[in-house]
Amino acid sequence: MSLWNNADGLAVKFGLEEGKLSVASVSEEKKQHLTVVLDTAQTNSLSGGRVDPENPVFIPAGSVITEARFVVLTAFTSAGAATLDLGLGLIDGTYTGGDEDGIDAAIALTAIDAVGDVVICDGALVNGVLVSGAVPLYPTYDIDTAVFTAGKGVLHIEFIPPSVPA
Repeated sequence: MSLWNNADGLAVKFGLEEGKLSVASVSEEKKQHLTVVLDTAQTNSLSGGRVDPENPVFIPAGSVITEARFVVLTAFTSAGAATLDLGLGLIDGTYTGGDEDGIDAAIALTAIDAVGDVVICDGALVNGVLVSGAVPLYPTYDIDTAVFTAGKGVLHIEFIPPSVPA
């Protein structure tokens, strides 16, 4: 029996050990990354909508979001106490089957008022299965209390798409 652990800590088998089946199977997670821009010059209303109306990227139904973060490129400003919700919805910006603040809820202006600010998103859909049946969901936003007078950021979402039957 020959067994060796490589630099990554993975067991490498040689000889007769190489041909034996293990009892537990290991599934390889194939994470995908989605990046969308939220620019108040394009998306600045209290009614909300898709995060990046020019770039219709989506997350397939049944995917699991493993991580999400929002990175500020241009400082957000507001004449009032604006807050930002990030979620998932339909292509028209409505939320049937999605969640208006499922990625992050009520991000305060003070959390996104400087270039380089990073918000680690912790909404109900992060680390959970998306609830939509057969409909893909698109990153959406909702601005509450007051509009932003400036601001631009990038929403990064890491997810595992649903498995495809063999």
